[in-house]
Amino acid sequence: MYKTYKFFLESILFVLLIHFSTVGFGVTTDSQDMDELVSQAENYLKMKYGNNSDSKVRVQTPEENIDLPACKRIEFLTQSSNPGATGNVRFSAKCFSPQVWTIYLNAQVSQKRIYYINKVRLDPGHIIGEADLQAKKDFPENLPFGVVNDPLQIIGKAVISTIEAGTPMIGNSLKNENVISFGQTVKIIVGGAGFRINAEGKAMNSAALGQNVQVKMASGQIINGIARSGGLVEVLK
Repeated sequence: MYKTYKFFLESILFVLLIHFSTVGFGVTTDSQDMDELVSQAENYLKMKYGNNSDSKVRVQTPEENIDLPACKRIEFLTQSSNPGATGNVRFSAKCFSPQVWTIYLNAQVSQKRIYYINKVRLDPGHIIGEADLQAKKDFPENLPFGVVNDPLQIIGKAVISTIEAGTPMIGNSLKNENVISFGQTVKIIVGGAGFRINAEGKAMNSAALGQNVQVKMASGQIINGIARSGGLVEVLK
């Protein structure tokens, strides 16, 4: 009876040894889940670039033939420190445990930009003022080509053709319109709150809103200023 029992135990041990030698004692190396890596990378970039509705991040999935050991501790690093970065961003993902490896990833980062629409219908020849505009924000890929992001490039310009209300302001739909004409009598003002009229003079050149203009005073002195609407020339202190 004892010999039979001993033979039975030895047989079981022999089978177990064969099993463990075949599977490497149960130790296997899992591959890194690339979808999980991409998800972690997107979360990292969202935190870096704002993590709000004004930012959009899409990380490109690595090539299918890349096989890396599963990582327990991974860190991401970008070369750009600009929180307003847009376009293609290249960054690294480095694993520290259980094995060290580094992979480089690409992402497309998009940030909303300010643009301007007209509040009401604008007819040809209308000189655009600040009160005509309303600021909006959207991703660049959703905006028409040539949309203007700087109000200083809109205010003081004339409408070329009818612009319906709510239309994004596009540069080629506007043109410079002179607010000062050569030989015109202009009033000189000093820049700042509470403008004060000092004197009058003759404009030596035509100028659109915000452009430089030379003015000849009655004394013959030539001064430089900035063209403003209403026949005014602002001399900055």
